[in-house]
Amino acid sequence: MSLVFQKVNSHFYAAIDKNLCNGCGICADERCQVNAIEENEETYSIIKDKCIGCGLCISTCPEEAIVLKRKDEKACVVPPVDENEWFKNRAQTRGVDYSIHE
Repeated sequence: MSLVFQKVNSHFYAAIDKNLCNGCGICADERCQVNAIEENEETYSIIKDKCIGCGLCISTCPEEAIVLKRKDEKACVVPPVDENEWFKNRAQTRGVDYSIHE
């Protein structure tokens, strides 16, 4: 059984246009906090599953080769309404009966 942990609820991910990327590496070396950018032969690319969609890499790209793209609707998770809803969801994923806490 594998567990998936969502750290940030963003409906976006970064994408690098390989035709515009000059391979400077600023995005990967200085900006990406989650190591979601990898070096290729002459350019860089985003590891989509690791990208949290924060956009920090965009602000330092001298070639403006990075943009945020919206995820498919089915990949977008609606955040809980409040903290209590978050606890219910968390309990459900862990198999805990949260009804005794309501």
